[in-house]
Amino acid sequence: MQEQILQAVQEKGAKTVGLQVPEGLKKEAGEWMQELEKNGIQVYTFISPCFGACDLCHEDAKELGCEVLIHVGHSDIGVETDIPVLYVEYQSELDISKITEKAGKEIKETIICLTTTLQHIKQLSKAKEILEEAGKEVVIAESGTRAKYPGQILGCDPGAALNQEAEAYLHIGTGNFHPLEIALATGKKVYVADPELGEVRIFEDEKDKFLRKRFAKIENSKEAKKIGILLSTKTGQNRKELAEKLKEMCKEHGKEAQILVTNHISPDNLLGYGFDAYVSTACPRIAIDDADNYDKPLLTPQELEVVLGIREWENYKLDRF
Repeated sequence: MQEQILQAVQEKGAKTVGLQVPEGLKKEAGEWMQELEKNGIQVYTFISPCFGACDLCHEDAKELGCEVLIHVGHSDIGVETDIPVLYVEYQSELDISKITEKAGKEIKETIICLTTTLQHIKQLSKAKEILEEAGKEVVIAESGTRAKYPGQILGCDPGAALNQEAEAYLHIGTGNFHPLEIALATGKKVYVADPELGEVRIFEDEKDKFLRKRFAKIENSKEAKKIGILLSTKTGQNRKELAEKLKEMCKEHGKEAQILVTNHISPDNLLGYGFDAYVSTACPRIAIDDADNYDKPLLTPQELEVVLGIREWENYKLDRF
């Protein structure tokens, strides 16, 4: 990856660059900085948390005189920027062949929609071949509004999973969020092939547990009188129109609401404001993955609709861009 970064910068002819890396790759950033500066390139490395290609520090990089921002670990989702951005995509070195073979033996359904994250996207065609050899009919669907590749799932864009032909889904990756968004978006069985743990599981108990927890947070929010609408200033997460719409919805249903603006949503940022509940219009994962860290309910826009009686609980959906 070090050579890939240097080559990309040299092709642009840039002499001053910004470098932005996600948490999991920060240990390698020092070597990348040294290599660039050995080749006569001034580097400004941004150490603020970076959560995806929606979280670009291009404005700060421009202020520092950078000609290019190097964004490592994610694919381009189409965010407009003040300076050119070089997206250096991170690919996992884990071979997913064995876990895919295992999945092919355990999946009962015949027509399978196959999804994964950017880290394994270049191995997806190989996984398709393995499943077809196991007698499956495999669909790799086109991406949605933001994902770059067919079959690629983002936390804000499960479009590659919205395939009507599929009898079931196989998601190759770690964690629960992506299988959850597929399960909720499709209502069909989701198998998870985890290449790090080497296990294949059916995503069902986790879905039920999640829905019970979210139902409780929604019920706890129905008595809320003051609601804070969280608006992110991150370029790819800024949904000002949605925040304003939610504020008006609250007022129409007898709730006091205010818009709170921040570049980074965290429990500490919300201390002392006295709101009874909050709604995040930023990255959909914040209200889901981090909800237990907040002392007041943190809701998605769709959950606020349930609180206000605009949406039925039976029509529960995750937020998406």
